[in-house]
Amino acid sequence: MFVYVIVCRESLKLYVGQHKGSNLRKYLQTKLSDAKNRSEVHSHLFCAMRKYPRESWGIWPLISDLQTRDEVDYWERFYIKVLKAQHPDVGYNICRGGEGGSGYPKGHAVSKETRQKIARGHQGKPLAMSTRLKMRQRPRKMTYCSENEVLDAYYRGASTYAIGKRFGVTGGSVRSFLKSRGVYRRVRKS
Repeated sequence: MFVYVIVCRESLKLYVGQHKGSNLRKYLQTKLSDAKNRSEVHSHLFCAMRKYPRESWGIWPLISDLQTRDEVDYWERFYIKVLKAQHPDVGYNICRGGEGGSGYPKGHAVSKETRQKIARGHQGKPLAMSTRLKMRQRPRKMTYCSENEVLDAYYRGASTYAIGKRFGVTGGSVRSFLKSRGVYRRVRKS
């Protein structure tokens, strides 16, 4: 496993990361392709890779032949700190290293205040057409008036899948509703 540094010759900024493969040049080409093709990813590194030409980028190993994940995490954190790769004038790293993600460690909780700020930032902005279409296609929640009909259909022997299809919700939603009413019994077919 490697701890590597990616350097942009145009911005003179760097990125420290880890890789468990053996071919760093191929890994860099994969990163450049991902940055170009996955425009929904907004990491500092990917944004910079979209901004500067491919020829501007180089990758070099900082330390290799590491055997355990703990070792790799330790050395990645070490080099990010020593090279100041999290400083916006110096590097593209967002995390302190070792987390393996794009920003926050797993399980990071966003505060209520931050969620409110994000919500305020989205207010008044129209949704993209693709988002509106996805919202139309996702299953709806059951309404109060359909609950009695669901119970009636279930007592008549209809499957949860069939009931869900009839009311535009998933079979899982129907099962959850029936369990909450204490009437759902799983029937195993012989």
